[in-house]
Amino acid sequence: MHWRSTARTGKLMVRQFEETRRSHVVVALSRNEADYYDDEELEIAVSSAASLGLQALEEEKDLTVLTSHEVLPALSRRQLLDGLTRLGTAAGPLGVVSMARVISRDVEHASMAILVCGSTVSARDLRAAGAVLPVASAPWRCGWTGTPRQGCPPSASSPC
Repeated sequence: MHWRSTARTGKLMVRQFEETRRSHVVVALSRNEADYYDDEELEIAVSSAASLGLQALEEEKDLTVLTSHEVLPALSRRQLLDGLTRLGTAAGPLGVVSMARVISRDVEHASMAILVCGSTVSARDLRAAGAVLPVASAPWRCGWTGTPRQGCPPSASSPC
């Protein structure tokens, strides 16, 4: 309610704020091999990151795409997809919490961060990553659903 305008005009007036800067979306994809049950799960994560990035570009949002090992160029659809097609898992201690720290430290003016990872990442680690981020965040844990397979990861939150 904007009381001054309401009093002046005699009509109920509401002030509505609109964000004046463009939204800046960060899509962060874990490449840590320990975060994925198998290579197919990584493929689901890469496809998810691509879909999220393409949607941000479609909505004309500023976009930063990074992995646990590098920042990918993402100024156009082609550039984004070309960068993502070359990815595979990599060894290393960098998980979702480390990626969140990199976003907090290196990505200015981010308005939302989406952390994409595999089914073996614990809910505790996802909560810890969210606590590190100074912006709204959404964990995007990719894994198998549907018909159970032999050898499912014990930490999978849904049937693999």
